[in-house]
Amino acid sequence: MRHQRGSLSVGLLQYLSISLIILVFFTSSLLNVLSDMRLAKEVNVSVQEIRQKSALHYANQVLQSRCLPQTTLTMALIGIPDNDGLAKYDVKYIQRAQPNSAPSGIEIRATLHDKEMVERVARLLSPTQQNNDTFIFHFPLRNQLHDWQQLNVNNGCIK
Repeated sequence: MRHQRGSLSVGLLQYLSISLIILVFFTSSLLNVLSDMRLAKEVNVSVQEIRQKSALHYANQVLQSRCLPQTTLTMALIGIPDNDGLAKYDVKYIQRAQPNSAPSGIEIRATLHDKEMVERVARLLSPTQQNNDTFIFHFPLRNQLHDWQQLNVNNGCIK
């Protein structure tokens, strides 16, 4: 039996080639997942910032007007641009059915500019709703009025 020259080199070369192909495949998959996670985190950070500034804006409006009902909430009022290059954001109060009552929460809509990223990012976010390429987040707005006897129920303002 004769030994073939170079057979070990061919086997090693095949092993290294297959290993390299598998490594490239897993690396590209991992980079896609990490990119999706980064985008979802950016959207989530923006939504949380809008949530905090909206709640602060509501508290300031109640202090200034001494009235719990507030109707207007926009991105301009809370001092955040409505477009960050990744998504367009919109914010508003969730109104209760009773007239002259405080809003029950805040609704934030995030519409991604890249329509292809919607499905990839959707599984990493937890919106209340999703309409096509728009993620809708609802957050409760806590109203802490310690003395309800001082509230005029006709207009929702503090006496």
